[in-house]
Amino acid sequence: MFNISSRKSTKSVIFVVCSFFVFNIGFAQNLKVDFQNVENPITKETIRQYVSVLTSDSMKGRDVTKGGEVKAGNYIADFFKNNELINYKTNDYHQCFSVINHRTSCKVSFNNKHISNFVFWGNDSTTNWHHYPVFFSGYHQMLPDSIENHAIIVFAMDISDMIQSIIQLRQQHKNKVFLLFFGDNGYTFQYISKSYQSYIKNTFNQKSNVFHIAFQPLLEQDPDLQLLFFNDRDFKEVTGYNIRSVKKQAQAALTMKITSTNILPAMELKYRVQTEVQNSQSCNIIGYLEGTTLKDEVVILGAHYDHLGMDSEQNIIRGADDNASGTAALMVVAQYFSQAAKNNIRPQRSILFITFGSEESGLLGSKYYVQHPLIPLNKTVSMINMDMIGRGSNKENCVYVENYGKKSDFLKETAENFGKEVGISTKNAPFTQQIMYRYASDHYPFMNNNIPTLVFFTGTHDEYHTIYDTPEKLNYPNIEKIANLVFKTVWNIAN
Repeated sequence: MFNISSRKSTKSVIFVVCSFFVFNIGFAQNLKVDFQNVENPITKETIRQYVSVLTSDSMKGRDVTKGGEVKAGNYIADFFKNNELINYKTNDYHQCFSVINHRTSCKVSFNNKHISNFVFWGNDSTTNWHHYPVFFSGYHQMLPDSIENHAIIVFAMDISDMIQSIIQLRQQHKNKVFLLFFGDNGYTFQYISKSYQSYIKNTFNQKSNVFHIAFQPLLEQDPDLQLLFFNDRDFKEVTGYNIRSVKKQAQAALTMKITSTNILPAMELKYRVQTEVQNSQSCNIIGYLEGTTLKDEVVILGAHYDHLGMDSEQNIIRGADDNASGTAALMVVAQYFSQAAKNNIRPQRSILFITFGSEESGLLGSKYYVQHPLIPLNKTVSMINMDMIGRGSNKENCVYVENYGKKSDFLKETAENFGKEVGISTKNAPFTQQIMYRYASDHYPFMNNNIPTLVFFTGTHDEYHTIYDTPEKLNYPNIEKIANLVFKTVWNIAN
């Protein structure tokens, strides 16, 4: 596992501080620029059109291993070319890199009922179906002596409790399969999913990832261990029982220090793990708009365009919110800057519009870029990222805005000021989402290289990383406002 090291020198830090001084001086001047004669392509209709293409059947879920990412990348490259953005130090707008992709798929059923919403952690070199009787241990009570070679259901109150449960129960007997129900927090469940994908690809920064810190040593010390994570809300689908009543009985059993033998009836778990390794090529698609008086400095606007492809039943995982929404918004923002340039309106600093490849494989595109930047990182003023901006409700009319990295507060202040102008509320994300987004999207490698970053998103949801994240569920009027907000924010930062 590699750890991206900081490439910023003292000189570059001084540069960033000086840049803030320039921003503060130029803020009032930027509002005087007249865009009235520039056609604004940021409309909900245009955004819907671009999302429709990106999520179409022909894109096959934009997966790097099945050709969908290639097709989506070519579509975006043609878009940049048609909008007269510069092909800057790339091969036809493509900055490509090699990817070794491990695709781990797992099928699970309880009492012959197929279960779809879970996360598998573990190592399994076989392709056989595994059959296990299921035993419910509640809050990691002691197991009866007769319980060996079972799948053990465990409730956990937090990550530490979860780890201790596994260690204790694993030491008692030969059981190696654990079914872990971890709270009602869907965001934590989703972060577990992202963390495992990066674990099997050896791509995440272990020191910054609580799940790697917790589970990687466990799996390395005990390679036979098999962990399946579920949301509490899926307990009834899995077992047929209401989790509140079962938890109440389990808590009582814990208090009385007895096993939870009689809480659930006998069940059988059946699962199979398949891992496919493929060598692929992925690409960042990059368009460049040259600035004027400060053209050697650059602001990066990014969004990842890849997604997960298809599920085991060959249903397309379209990724409308994740992240066709952010990609489409980047496209219309780039289009607006291009239209302005045709009217001799350009920002002082240059802008790189980057749609990143292989984000879902562990932020591979953004990590590759910071290792091979087109413009030196000490000339990169800031990185603005859009990831999942499509699901805010009409009533909310809002967007979450979070800044990460040193000296990045001014980015959020800029966005908040323009939010009022475009009629959208900028809010702080719930804490759990702040944590997830901090490490789980393409701004992270830039932040890790001391570049101020800003992230726009509208939050995760039940359809995240499923076949149900589809275009008709997106809130296009809200995306339009977010895209206008991003345009104004980038314009201001670039001047």
